[in-house]
Amino acid sequence: MARLDDKRKVLKNTARGSDAEISRAMSAVRIFVVAATVAFVGGGFLFVHHHFKQSNPVLRSYGDLILVGPPPWLNEELKEKIGYAATADGEDLRLDEDAAVTIQNHLRKHLVWLADPKVRVNPDSIEISGRWRKPLAQIEVNNTLFYLDAESVVLDYVEVPELPIIQIAGVRLSGLPTIGEALASPDIAAAMAILHRMDKMDRLVTPDAPLLLHIKSINIANFRGRLSKSDPHITMKSVGGTDIVWGAELDAWSEQLEASDEEKLAKLYAYYRQSRCLDDGVRFINLREPRDRIPRPVEPLPRAANPLP
Repeated sequence: MARLDDKRKVLKNTARGSDAEISRAMSAVRIFVVAATVAFVGGGFLFVHHHFKQSNPVLRSYGDLILVGPPPWLNEELKEKIGYAATADGEDLRLDEDAAVTIQNHLRKHLVWLADPKVRVNPDSIEISGRWRKPLAQIEVNNTLFYLDAESVVLDYVEVPELPIIQIAGVRLSGLPTIGEALASPDIAAAMAILHRMDKMDRLVTPDAPLLLHIKSINIANFRGRLSKSDPHITMKSVGGTDIVWGAELDAWSEQLEASDEEKLAKLYAYYRQSRCLDDGVRFINLREPRDRIPRPVEPLPRAANPLP
């Protein structure tokens, strides 16, 4: 009887071992089936995804910003501002069909330095182009600095040491200007018109050594004689401190019996090309006296001889 019980125990244990082995085998089979299914699905997804990228290379990828035709004075700080503007509101530079419109809207809204921005999406990059606003002048209002371009559009202040940017002194503004607005103040417009004319002369006459690099400021405090009818309406100061007497605003020279605008510019650039600077020891450079004018006996003698021919 004891042997029979032992045999039953052995058979029972053997059966249990067989069941355990079968259970382990079934688990392995299930794991294999699941793994094979995942591999198959994953492989199929990768195949479809690869085919999708090949068929639609603009979609489901990210690209770099590329500036088309940037001006030579565009520095790293301005490039960073462009990047921040392009990625405003969490834009991730995903190269999808909406990227061009989205980024273009961001640039128009957040970046005044680039007028009429245009965006083109390529398979691996985003190209940005437009008309770059070049700052010509600087104004200070309530201890805050702003730039102005040739159209008197207000730009936020960023150091651009590569450019001759002239300070406009004597500005009269009631409050801070808005970035992107065009200032309509007549005195500022008069100063900007002169600087714009000089900028053109620099490109034509002295492209390698711009005269504007030697100008520190232009003063419009006495614009149209609002402080003194007899004193010059507009003056400039060189980097070395030489006073440059311009006179009336553009196209108003005949009313003040001054030299024409073209003659003033010709005098200034002739003197600069001859001396190679504006600070060669003279007290001031007088541009408003016509070459052929004969002083009347009642006129006071000038404070210093006119250094110009």
